[in-house]
Amino acid sequence: SLYRESLDQFSQALKIDEKDTTPKIWIGKNYSAMGEKDKAKAIWSEVLTTDGANTEVKHLMGTM
Repeated sequence: SLYRESLDQFSQALKIDEKDTTPKIWIGKNYSAMGEKDKAKAIWSEVLTTDGANTEVKHLMGTM
């Protein structure tokens, strides 16, 4: 139920370092938990473009 607040916090963290994939992964997790699967996939796809070997994101996308 705190997904929206969490999403705001991870978005702020991403503004500090846009290259950091951790906030992007968590933003995707929040979107997924809120039922916004397309947004989650879009964020995770961005992660894979810069880090194609990211097994966590591959797993997350595979479970959708």
